[in-house]
Amino acid sequence: MRILTFILLAVVFSCTNEDGARYALAGAGYDDIEFHGHSWTGCGDSDSTCTEFTATGPTGRQVHGAVGCGYSTGCSKGCTIRTF
Repeated sequence: MRILTFILLAVVFSCTNEDGARYALAGAGYDDIEFHGHSWTGCGDSDSTCTEFTATGPTGRQVHGAVGCGYSTGCSKGCTIRTF
């Protein structure tokens, strides 16, 4: 039973939102966006999804980061871009 619970939690919390992340990144001036799946450490507790990316930033430099999208206290919080 514990293994099933662990698998279920891993599936639920390993979601990505490439559409939302692409929209947020393009709106902030990022180009050449590539996604690398779920980021386990790149987002906050209130993020429902956390999508890792590399892209060319608005200044022309290559950046690596994560985009967290989700809900906070029932209201949409949108997406947050975090670079590492």
